[in-house]
Amino acid sequence: MTLIKQSTKQSARSLLVIGALCALSSYAHAAPRVKIGALLCLSGGCAEFGTNSLRGAKLAAEEINAQGGVLGKQIEIVAQDTHEATSGGHAIQAYHQMMLDKEVKYLVGPTWTPAGQALAPILAKRSDVVATSPSLGVADYNEAAPSLFNVWPHDEAGTRKLARVAIERGWKKVAILSSQQPWEQLQGDVFEEEFSRLGGTVLMKLEPLPDAPSFRTETLKLVRTKPDFIFLSNMNGLAIASKDLTRLNYTGPKMTVLVDDTRAKASDGTLKGTMYITYPEASSGFQKRYLERYGEVAGVAADTAYDVVHLYAKAMQDSNTTDPQKVARVLRQLRFTGASGEIVFDAHGGVVREPIVKVVE
Repeated sequence: MTLIKQSTKQSARSLLVIGALCALSSYAHAAPRVKIGALLCLSGGCAEFGTNSLRGAKLAAEEINAQGGVLGKQIEIVAQDTHEATSGGHAIQAYHQMMLDKEVKYLVGPTWTPAGQALAPILAKRSDVVATSPSLGVADYNEAAPSLFNVWPHDEAGTRKLARVAIERGWKKVAILSSQQPWEQLQGDVFEEEFSRLGGTVLMKLEPLPDAPSFRTETLKLVRTKPDFIFLSNMNGLAIASKDLTRLNYTGPKMTVLVDDTRAKASDGTLKGTMYITYPEASSGFQKRYLERYGEVAGVAADTAYDVVHLYAKAMQDSNTTDPQKVARVLRQLRFTGASGEIVFDAHGGVVREPIVKVVE
């Protein structure tokens, strides 16, 4: 009889414990939060940018949450893969999947121009959603609506600087390998325009498909024009084109807009000596925290995505609300110093930073 009573008491205690745990679980699930959607490229040719951005955004959220969150709410990062290196079609699907979650009113992304151009008209109709790209280098995106922002400078400025540097070096004739991908095509056009304006001659410009497995035919044509240098704006095929040029024994100068670790490694050293554009390094404090958190050096777009989350939190605090329309208005007025440097949005939601010319080591 005693054993039965003890067993009954233990069962009652167990039920109480289980009930308490369920209550805590329900409270945690229902706890006030701000959901930020990471609409980023996590696979394919732009995965390095997107993966770095997701890490940067998560690091920012963890830091803000450790300090009590924003307006008493914890920040939660939810991600969708835009897979957008050459086309924006998958990004549209990712966006609609993201928007099934009615709590998501803020976005970090998209990553590159194909998704940006595909999503800008859609996002422009959503005044209840604020989206900020950490790495999209064209004005068409952030200028599409007051709720769209871009913390990455428009790459056109860097491309024009490369044209000026070429002229300063006495290079008068160029051959250009671009592509039909929107950003790559734009950079090719901008370089051609600026170089010609400064008195240079464009001997040939080719625009193959961006995902071509080889550029041997195109590079052979370019080399035969005997240019002073070759300008490569095809980011997706950069490593392939560089190796094809080396196989043709081309040893002249090369220029390109951007170089990330993915392309540098894939080029097998053939990009060495290539001139490209970059921007000031992330702050040492951010780099240290990122290294401690992930065990790796912070890569391209990690700092800008980190800053996007902090910008959102700052604008929410200053406006004392999480209402997207009110937060967007405050964002446009912010002067913010983050991991990537000072961020001041222009009238169209873009930022200006001085491009720096570097050489691949």
